[in-house]
Order: sequence, then C-alpha cells, then structure tokens
Amino acid sequence: LIEELPFDIAVSYKVELERRGISCEMVPAEDGEEAAPHTSLEDTSDLWELGLLRNAHYSRERTSRCLCQVVGLSESDAFEATSQAYRLGVALIDEFHSEHVEYFAAELTRLGIAVCVVPAGDE
Repeated sequence: LIEELPFDIAVSYKVELERRGISCEMVPAEDGEEAAPHTSLEDTSDLWELGLLRNAHYSRERTSRCLCQVVGLSESDAFEATSQAYRLGVALIDEFHSEHVEYFAAELTRLGIAVCVVPAGDE
C-alpha cells in the first residue's frame, strides 16, 4: 500500500507505473476508513503543479527541448528542471490553471515525457 489517494490521482499513478513495466493493483479503502477526498481538474479553478518525472528513455536534451516547445520554458529553466528530475526523481515545472496544466500534461505525455499533476499547495 503506497497510500490512500483520490481515485483520479491513483489512476494516474497506476497508468504511469504500468507504462514503466511495474504492475500494481488499486483496492478500495477498508470499511470504516474514510476515503481520500476526490479532486479533479474540473472541480476548481485553483492552481495545479506540473511535475516532471525522471525518464530514462530520452536524453536530457530531448526532454528539455520538449519543455521549451510545449510549456514555453526558457532553455536554462527547462534544462534545470530536467537535471533536477534526473537527480531527484521529480522536479516542479511550474504552477498553472487547470486548462493549461491539462493541455501541457497531455502533450508532454504524448511526446513520451513522464509528468504528474497535483493540486498546488498539497504536500
């Protein structure tokens, strides 16, 4: 058990883990346990954090180039985020409103760049 997560976030993690060849199973919270609150990009207009995950399939240069083209980061910011993701496993790209983060995440995923999206301010 990693932890209790809202359903949509758990599905995102499951998809990413399976894409990386790691099988996992989602199970509902035990009776009597309170399930984590459901959050969705449609539920709020608050900011969302777009994170870059370590990706061994592509070079840092390719990953940085995709961040520049899709998100509009400067070359130095893109390379710094990519380097941090390779060192630490994850790096914060930036905070965006829901409609922007949905587009960025979908486009980066389409290009093979592993990302995650979480509500801004969540620990």
